[in-house]
Amino acid sequence: MSVIYKVIQRRSSVGLPEEAAKTLLSLGLGEFQKTVFIESSASTTAKLAKIVEAVHVKIVSKEVALQDVKYSGKKNGFLLQKTTQRNRVTSSLFSSTFAICVLLVGANSLVPCPVDGVHGNDSIIDERLKKQQEKVNQERSI
Repeated sequence: MSVIYKVIQRRSSVGLPEEAAKTLLSLGLGEFQKTVFIESSASTTAKLAKIVEAVHVKIVSKEVALQDVKYSGKKNGFLLQKTTQRNRVTSSLFSSTFAICVLLVGANSLVPCPVDGVHGNDSIIDERLKKQQEKVNQERSI
């Protein structure tokens, strides 16, 4: 029988320190009187200790939590949240973003530049300008 925390937000996050407000959001809270059920773990307990002044915590069994969720539904703000799923989503999002960045940066070194060598080369233009200036200087000297 696993232990579940029934967490009810009793105070608004307005006026709380920024870290406490972020902790409320990470636990799935953020609205006054919202209730969530969270599986107990060391990280969850540490988060609850940070926001003890804004929440009311009860320890319930998993069966009681599931009955409460079935009875009330999600309409009243009840939610059974698994923190491990959130960690998996965050890590997979980070991994995919990192992979896309590596591919974009690596693509520039693998794919040749599409600019034509004749029109994209500044040295040819410089040579033409030098020839024109030499002609103008020769005409002036005459």
